[in-house]
Amino acid sequence: MTAESDVFAVGEVIFELLSGRHPFESRTEQGMIENICKGEIAPFPAYTEGSMKQIVLAMMNHNPSRRPSAKEVLSHDVVRMYLRLYQGRQNVDESGRMQILLQEKDREKQRANFAVQRILQIEQERDNEKRRVDEYKARADQSNQRIQVLEGEKQDQIRRAEAAEDEITRLRLQLAQKDQEIQDLTIRPQPRTGMIPHINVVEE
Repeated sequence: MTAESDVFAVGEVIFELLSGRHPFESRTEQGMIENICKGEIAPFPAYTEGSMKQIVLAMMNHNPSRRPSAKEVLSHDVVRMYLRLYQGRQNVDESGRMQILLQEKDREKQRANFAVQRILQIEQERDNEKRRVDEYKARADQSNQRIQVLEGEKQDQIRRAEAAEDEITRLRLQLAQKDQEIQDLTIRPQPRTGMIPHINVVEE
């Protein structure tokens, strides 16, 4: 906790004391967390318009660097007037009221801490979900790469099969040619062996 967060918590307490409602009131816990993160404060009561409204809203500024310091808050004329009024009441137990304010402050701190823890939990769940998505994408990429490899192997097998089929066709043609040559040699008449050819003798 810092001085800026303490001023913020006190501003919340003052807002709730003046309005009777939580400054980041919502129907759901998630809605309250979102209101805190966005700095969306509930409408300020109309009967507290003026300097007090400006002080409380400044104390609850979403930007910590723009919140007034505790010293600046206490030195404001309106705050000093309220302090004098409270100090002038003899029947008011200052220590008791301070204890109440501290208790309220502690409760606000607890609520703020709970909201922060819830935000961190949501961010962790978001990171886990992102990690699961990244892992799924990585597995999908690996599957796509494997499919591409298998597709390449399939194309290689197809090319080898086509080449083998062309070779078989060529060999069949050669075999058919050889068969035809053998058939032609078988059909062609061969000269008879052991016969003397007729020779015409010319007498002189």
